[in-house]
Order: sequence, then C-alpha cells, then structure tokens
Amino acid sequence: MINFFKPWYFFLFFLLAVVLGFGLFLPLMENDSAQHATMAWRMARENDFAHIFKGKQPYLDKPHLHFWLSGLSFEIFGKAEWAYRLPAILLTLISGYGVFSLSKLMYQKTEIGQLAALFYLTSQTILLSLHDVRTDAVLTSMLILAIWQWAKFLEKNNLSAALLGGIFTACAYSTKGQVAVALVGLFLFIRVAYQKDWEKLLNYKVALGILVFFIFSLPIFLTYYHQFGWEGVKFIAMGQSAERFQGGEFGQAGSQDYFFYFHTLLWAFLPWSLWFYLLTFRVGFIDKKKSLKEIATLSTALIFIVVMNFSQFKLPHYINPIVPLISIFTAAQILNLNQTENQKFFKAFKISSYIILLLGMLLLASMASYFFPIRKREILILFLILMGLSFFIFIQIKNQLYRLIFGLAAFILLANIYLNSTFYKNLIENYQADTQIAKFVERENLTQENIFVYDRLHSWALDWSLDRTTPTLEENELKLQQKPYYLVISDKNLHQIEHLRHSVVFTANEFRVTRLSFKFINPKTRASQVNQIFLVKIF
Repeated sequence: MINFFKPWYFFLFFLLAVVLGFGLFLPLMENDSAQHATMAWRMARENDFAHIFKGKQPYLDKPHLHFWLSGLSFEIFGKAEWAYRLPAILLTLISGYGVFSLSKLMYQKTEIGQLAALFYLTSQTILLSLHDVRTDAVLTSMLILAIWQWAKFLEKNNLSAALLGGIFTACAYSTKGQVAVALVGLFLFIRVAYQKDWEKLLNYKVALGILVFFIFSLPIFLTYYHQFGWEGVKFIAMGQSAERFQGGEFGQAGSQDYFFYFHTLLWAFLPWSLWFYLLTFRVGFIDKKKSLKEIATLSTALIFIVVMNFSQFKLPHYINPIVPLISIFTAAQILNLNQTENQKFFKAFKISSYIILLLGMLLLASMASYFFPIRKREILILFLILMGLSFFIFIQIKNQLYRLIFGLAAFILLANIYLNSTFYKNLIENYQADTQIAKFVERENLTQENIFVYDRLHSWALDWSLDRTTPTLEENELKLQQKPYYLVISDKNLHQIEHLRHSVVFTANEFRVTRLSFKFINPKTRASQVNQIFLVKIF
C-alpha cells in the first residue's frame, strides 16, 4: 500500500505549483489562447455576454462557457494573462479531486485515487493546457466530474449525484458541444452493458438528472438563438462537433493519418505513456481476468481514440478528455502489477522506464544548455536547486516502484519549469511577431488608431496587447487610407507596397510557436525556418 503522506509526494505538488506559477504569467500564445482571451475580454469590456465574436465577425463555433468563465475572471481581476488562465487552472485542480474520487469509488482504494490524480496532473498535455489555455481544459475538467457523479449514482443510487451529473454534463456540453455528451454516455453505456443492470436507468432520478442537464444547457441555446436565430440552435444541437469531425471549413489537418492519436498519446501522456501502452498490452493479451473497472476506463479511451482517428480534422489537444480515464487505468494496473508474481514483466517494465527517464534528462539538459539555454541567473539557480532536491529525494526512496514514480513525475515537472520559465517565454517574446510589434507600439507611444494589418484576417496577440480589433486593409484599400499610417505586413507581401512611399520602422521574427519543428529548435537551422513581419510607415 502506498502511503502518500511522505515528503516526496508533497514535493511533487510543490514542483507543480512552480510550473503553474511560471505558466500563469507567460504572454499569450497564438492562435487559440490569444484569440480566446481577446474574445472573452471583449465580453467583459463591453459587458455583453450574450454575443460572441471572433474579431468583428460573429463566432458560430465553440459554445460560450469557456469564454464566460474567463470573462467573469476579467470582471473580477481586470485584464491580465493570469486572469484568463485562472478558471482553467482552478477547474483542472478540482478535476484532479474528481479523478481521485472516481478512482476511489471504482477500486475502493485510496492509494489508486491518489496515484491516478498524480498521473493526471503531471501529464504533459494537461500541463501544457494550463498555460496555452483553450477550451479543452474546461471540457476535460467538466467531463471527469460528470463521469464521477454519474458513476456514483449507478453505484449508490444517489439523487444528488444524478443531479450533479446532469449539471456537469451540461457544463461540458456548454464548452464543446455534442462530444461531451457522447463521451459521458459511452463510459456509462459500457459500464451498464457489462453488468447488464439496465434497470438502474429506469429510474426517476435519471430523468431528473437529464432534466437538469437541459435546464443548465438552456443559457447556451438561448444565446445561440439570440445571436444566430434557429440556425444557431441547430448548429449547437447537431452541427458543432459533426462539422469538425467531417473537416469542412476547418480544413483537413491530419485527415489521412489514422494512427494520429495513438502516436500523439506518446508525448501527450508523458511521462506515463509507455506505462499505459505496456499495461494495455498486458490487460489485452496476458491478463485473462478483466473486471468492469478496466473495461470501463480502457474501452472508453480506446473507442474514443479509434473514432477520433477517422476525423477529417485532428489536433493534438483533442486527446485531453480521455487523459483522466487512462490515468485511472494506469494507476490501478501499475499497483496491481507491483503486487503480482510476474516479476519478469515488471523488471522489463522498470528497465524500459529508466531508459526513458535517462533519455528525457539528457534531452532536457541539451535544451536548457544549448538549444534554448537558460540565461537568467536566478532561474538557473532555482532550477539547479530543485533538480538537486529532486535527486536527493530520489535516492532516498527505497521502494523501487515509488522511486520510479517520483523520478518520472519530477522529471516532467522540472522539464515544464524549464519550458514555462525559459523556452516558451523565449519563443513568444522573440518569435511571435504580434507580441513584439505590440511592445514596440507601446514603447514608441504610436497612435493605435493609425495601425492596420495587411491581408490577414486576425492578429490576436496584437489585438490583445493593444486592446482593440486591428483593422485589415486589402491591396485596393492601401491608397485610400488617410496618411500617414502604419501597416503590419509579412515579408511575402512586402512587394505589394513597393508603389507606396514607406519605411520599415520595426522588424519582428515570426514562427508558429505552437507548431515546433527540429529545424527551428536547432540553432544552426533556425534562421531558415523564421519569417519576418514588418511594421511599415506609409507616408
């Protein structure tokens, strides 16, 4: 039995707090984080939570809840990056308790719940979602809270659980549409079908839970109707998730890669992804005894992955909603494996994990010393102290499994301290052009009304920093605009203004910081991957 009331357990959560502290104050990354923050800030600034806009265009896509929560945070704390991220962070921490409680409910073992919560909160994709905040942080949190409460109802026939299940499902639906209901329904269907206890669904408490779901979903339907009419109601009722699945106007990103989410999970669930795949293999092909617990969590996750691999529009963070479930599965199976007689499998398991840990530490050392080195002395000192403490605690832990858990968790948290304090900060401040241009505009005290963007639909980090929707000029509008004015234009389009009298007043490097490549990370080839964005004065 794991006794988590040990210094190493609390030390890991201290490292998590350091990760969150650095991430809280990072500049916003384009596209989604800066875009969503700008949209939520418009709601708060104009005190209009009934309409949702992307720039100046009505936004018929994701539902409102994520934007409402960030807008409410802005109302309370004012316009700040940390205020935008705060609701996602708080909900994720609360959902960590949901992971713990669902695990404990399923397995009747506190240690499985504690370990599952640790796996969930230290997964790379979850840590990333807490500074590059999109809708998935709120969605994932609401989903696991909903699943926990509905599972509690099925276990204990508790009315309050059915009502809370309906509320949390409505909140998940109000964050990203039908996919939320589908995932909750899939987990519960598998559980009920396996035990063949369909009679539990023929219960007035279930009907009340469903009624509560519709009641708490009403604000979304009303706002869609208010802004878009019946077209909006039809979209949120049937079209939102389906359109993304079919691609359509969202594009065909990863449409032909039918293993996309299987290999995405390798980094998204770091440092536990290897464990998940090995344990899935063991449960599927070695362990002959499969209980409801494994069937419910693993089957839900795998069905979701397989179905999503047929989507015509794929993004890595779409995997986040199943991370709580695979955290529970992995935690339960690793503790069960530790208690079995299969020492040969467990030995291979440990050796492969130590290899991953060693390679990870070498990669982290290379990143922090060569590719994007730590240059601030105070950051370097803090990082070395935390690394030293981590190593000291690591060698003090006698139990091999606990030592391995601590080592992997400490590694991923130290890696994210580096990422949030140095790597992403460097990327955003030096390779996100809109952020650099906004700082130049503020430093030079330029008149914001005279700044335009050429032939680009949006410039979210610029809009966020300057607190306005930067107007766009097309080629035929350049001569008509009253001079002098400033134009944000890319190197690819600079030739379009050769016929105008102009001068370049600021040059910024540009790279899509959410889509990294080795050629960009490598200092020797980085320059070849970087574009330039200019702030040009037109006379």
